[in-house]
Amino acid sequence: MEHDPPKLFRRRDVFSLLAATAATVPNLSACDEARSGANLGFPRTAEEIVASVTPVNLSFPPGSWRRYGADPSGEADSTLPIQQAIIASRVAFDDIGGTYRVTGTIYVGESKTICGVGGRTELLCDNPDSSIFLVNDVGDVFIERIRFSFSKASAKAYTAPVVFSGSSNCTCCDCEFAGCSWAGVWLHDARFCTVTRCHFHDFLGQVQDSADICIYNNSSDNFVTENRCFGGNDHGVLIENPYSNALPISNLVARNHIRGSRAYGVCLYVPDFGDTYNRILGNTIEDISGIGFDRCSGPGIYVAGLGAGGTLIEGNTIRRCCLETNNRTEAPGAIGMHGMSSGNAALTVANNVVDEIQSYDGILVAMSDAPIIIAGNTVRLLPGNVEGTPLRIEVSSRLRVHGNIFTRSDSEGRCVFVYANEGDISDVSISSNDCAGGNYCQIDFDGAGDGTLSKVVCSGNTCDAVTGNSLARCLSFRRTSGAIVSGNILRSGLSLAFYASDAKNFRIIGNSFGSGTEFAVWFDGNCENSFYAASNEAVGVVQVNGTGLLVESP
Repeated sequence: MEHDPPKLFRRRDVFSLLAATAATVPNLSACDEARSGANLGFPRTAEEIVASVTPVNLSFPPGSWRRYGADPSGEADSTLPIQQAIIASRVAFDDIGGTYRVTGTIYVGESKTICGVGGRTELLCDNPDSSIFLVNDVGDVFIERIRFSFSKASAKAYTAPVVFSGSSNCTCCDCEFAGCSWAGVWLHDARFCTVTRCHFHDFLGQVQDSADICIYNNSSDNFVTENRCFGGNDHGVLIENPYSNALPISNLVARNHIRGSRAYGVCLYVPDFGDTYNRILGNTIEDISGIGFDRCSGPGIYVAGLGAGGTLIEGNTIRRCCLETNNRTEAPGAIGMHGMSSGNAALTVANNVVDEIQSYDGILVAMSDAPIIIAGNTVRLLPGNVEGTPLRIEVSSRLRVHGNIFTRSDSEGRCVFVYANEGDISDVSISSNDCAGGNYCQIDFDGAGDGTLSKVVCSGNTCDAVTGNSLARCLSFRRTSGAIVSGNILRSGLSLAFYASDAKNFRIIGNSFGSGTEFAVWFDGNCENSFYAASNEAVGVVQVNGTGLLVESP
């Protein structure tokens, strides 16, 4: 087996990538230029004549919503005037601020700029079943500085104030979204579109898979950056392939602040097979309740499905997830990964900070055979989190876990749990990690029941179970075959440093075992074809109750 971890993105590389995305947001000066001639008086333009649009107030410049009869007091319906401004002018804008009531969808079929006055322009929709701006099969549409709100909730999915459908190189920036029921911005089969610096809050309704921002179907190469996603419905950001043989590929979700979602902070759900190489970088995600989907949700970042190959999760800060989750059906953890295939490209979880986790796991990988790299993360569980583990690997193979810090209270549980749970696990490497806390086994390999656990490397880890009154073993193997255990530093205060039961074909070389009790190392059961080298150092007795183990004399 080859166990050297592949090269990871360096943190400076990641944030260089994020900085480069700023170039995708244009300098939207067109609105300001269009406003500059206000109050001078403007005759009907050639564009208005061609479009069969007749202004109702020529004192406003072409493109001003009020030129076509929009009412900033919110009393009259402004849907048609805004639509006419878009049809008749390259730039359609509000020039003074106000609340404009709309009752239906406004269609954008050409390259346009649509803008309000920052902090002063609101589109209030009386029809919650309607989208507001539908940008369909065009490019280079810019929507900025508008507050979108709804007066009541809807039970209808597939609607949003801003929809980029089949469109490319479109941007929504510096907008505010309140009272939405399904999505704030919906990217459907969209490419190279940008959603940035928007604020989502106080969403309404209980529609399944509602999200502040939804990246859907064959959407690719889109940028979702620097948004405040506080909508409070199912997801902050949803990237989804709805069983349609479509793949959302190479989308970037970066530097967003996501808070208060019911199900997931960022959800990447791609059930159809493929490598999509989506990137979730540098986000702050917190306070995910987990009350959605029958309380089996709750991760800050959830990645699931055969189409998740190549996903990169790096540099995120995730706090207080799974607050009301009550079962393990859907991989509950701050970062939960589920159901990838051996044919997928490698997924990477690197340099994330996971903290203040009061229930369930820090990082959880379940039912996956894809190669996954977990490296450079810092994970801490809060005291009282008895159910969770900083890292849990369940019925999953081909993992490389390298250079992480896993901590928890001295009074509960494990730090790393590799659990066959009646299934099969193979080709797992746990190396150069620091583990502290717990009172059971800090690193625990368990081939439980009728499952199998094989081809394991555990090397260079440091386990500290000396502090407080910890009863933790440092390292434990049960029903495991084919393991290399080398170069670990294991210190237990009130228990064994190393325990192995039914451990076949082991090579235990160059470790340092220490215990504050009589026994430091203990073997039980069938240990056939296993070897304990003289290069190991043990402070305490090496007890061999198992059969088939060769212990080399010092």
